[in-house]
Amino acid sequence: MSIPIKENLIIPEKYEPEKETRPSGFTLTETICSLFLLGALLVFMITSFRLVDLQNRKTEQYQIALIEVSNIMEILTSENWENLTSETSDQTKISPSAEKSLPNSALKTTITESKEIPQAKKISLTLTFNNSNGQPAPAVQLTSWVYQQESAE
Repeated sequence: MSIPIKENLIIPEKYEPEKETRPSGFTLTETICSLFLLGALLVFMITSFRLVDLQNRKTEQYQIALIEVSNIMEILTSENWENLTSETSDQTKISPSAEKSLPNSALKTTITESKEIPQAKKISLTLTFNNSNGQPAPAVQLTSWVYQQESAE
């Protein structure tokens, strides 16, 4: 059935335009664009993971240096007052495992005696080393004061 509109023009009730036939699937352009975006994402992720790994190695080296300096300070502060001299400090060295983890490490130990009362000795430790890139890392420094124990008479 047709509906007459304006004089002799007839439009069918149900109009269906011709369907375009398009093959299903991805086109070559879509595939290339998705591969390009995937590649860019992978480059970004690899760079990020590398930076995180580098930061973790730096942090681990700094922690090893801090623990080593703390251990050496504990050894020195436990010495007898008379034995705590600059000669004693020259004998202190970092452990072989720390030396392996901290390339080009150098420990500087200074002991200075105060002439004031109460008598005290200042122990200063400085550990320098290179990071994994071979660049000098920030030095780890630790200072402590040891006071002479009064003898009970």
